[in-house]
Amino acid sequence: AGFAVASFDKRGAGDSGGVWWTTTIEEQADDLVAADAVVRDRLPDVPVAWFGHSQGGWVVVEAAGRAVGGRSPMAVVVNSGPGVGPAAQERHALAVASGPPADEALLMYDRLVDLARRRAPLTEARALVDGTPAIGGLAGWTADEQAWTSVCAVIPYEPEPAQRRLTAPTLVVFGELDPIVPVEVSIDAFRERVDGELLTVSVIPGGDHRMGDGDRLVSPYPDVVVRYLTVVATRDMATGRPSASSSTDDGSGT
Repeated sequence: AGFAVASFDKRGAGDSGGVWWTTTIEEQADDLVAADAVVRDRLPDVPVAWFGHSQGGWVVVEAAGRAVGGRSPMAVVVNSGPGVGPAAQERHALAVASGPPADEALLMYDRLVDLARRRAPLTEARALVDGTPAIGGLAGWTADEQAWTSVCAVIPYEPEPAQRRLTAPTLVVFGELDPIVPVEVSIDAFRERVDGELLTVSVIPGGDHRMGDGDRLVSPYPDVVVRYLTVVATRDMATGRPSASSSTDDGSGT
């Protein structure tokens, strides 16, 4: 379609330096801005859009919420990215995974989130969850010091301030069957906080969190994203030059 993609691994993943378990959403946004500067330096006359999947959705919104003037991206694509913060998103995912009745698991979850918000030591978190089957898959949160430090770094993040500061055209794409993201609640959040003239929302029928299995992406997901970026790039550019897309993905889909 004429788009170039510059993608990077977050800190401590792949060949990227640093460590992932201490990195906040805000710091990941710093890295996106740094990557954007590299792309703009190498391709100074090519408009740049930012694409973030899952946790990367918070990252691109946080970065775009800071961007002004020439640093603002041509467009932002939030792909399976929650409109609510990590605590609310993970609570939804737990409720879906637990099924009814989920009251015991959710009560335990809320207590664990409270500990994460105040960065309680791992020993205190483990004392809460050890031997408690209700916590289910969230046992991984307290698996070791790295895992718990990562939870404490990310869980407190709230996207609302950045959402309200968005000035770039923004496409938000959700899979209809996404079990991880509260789709309807997220749509409501984006519509309440983002200028309606900037916001486009698309829900893909049959789509899940990854919009497909491997390379088999559910239709019409690819066309929705490409068509949107093509329209925005055409409007943005004075000539017919191709557009560059800078991409960020948390790599895990969670």
